[in-house]
Amino acid sequence: MRAMPTSVVCPNCWSWSELGQRTTCKRCGAQLVFSDGRRVDEIAALTGVLPGSPIAEGAYAAAAPGWMKQQVLVAPARQGVDWVDVARWVVIGYGLLTVAGLLLFGLVFQHISVTVLNPRTGAYTSETLNIGAAAVLVAAVAGAVFALMAWLTQFTIARVIFLMLDAIAVVGTLTQVGTLLQPGGIGIVGLGTLAMNMIWGGVLAMSIFASAPRAN
Repeated sequence: MRAMPTSVVCPNCWSWSELGQRTTCKRCGAQLVFSDGRRVDEIAALTGVLPGSPIAEGAYAAAAPGWMKQQVLVAPARQGVDWVDVARWVVIGYGLLTVAGLLLFGLVFQHISVTVLNPRTGAYTSETLNIGAAAVLVAAVAGAVFALMAWLTQFTIARVIFLMLDAIAVVGTLTQVGTLLQPGGIGIVGLGTLAMNMIWGGVLAMSIFASAPRAN
């Protein structure tokens, strides 16, 4: 069996020394740790062998598997809903829907006719534009923006800013009730956008004000 490392270090002073009879640092009183991260006092309590004992090195080495198992058993486990992860997945889902919608729009309405004014003759003419490439470019930019937002969601300040922007977007949408009540695609898109914004806002609020409980 591999011998227990006898060099110990103070995590505050970063001063190394050989294992003696102390479990605390002489300078600051912090608990000493071995080079592999195990605290001397925890190993001593687990084995019942004092650091200065002649059998300390062998007893500490033999206690290594038990110490690892004990640490796993007492490690705090997260319970409940992790609203930060939920908010991140809502952003990802929102982004995928947006990108898919832009690509579908560019595919279905790849060629559109627009009426333009000829500055030379003053007459209106109809021109056909290919917006397929533009739709792909816009979808790529939108995907990158949503990916950045999903990454920033882990930070509280970013979620606060996103919640404020989402509230502004919801209020702005509600002020245009006529658009939401229009039949056809425009009304469906408006209602869908409003629903997504409200869901995202609710999840963001929960990620800011609600914390998942942890087991003792």
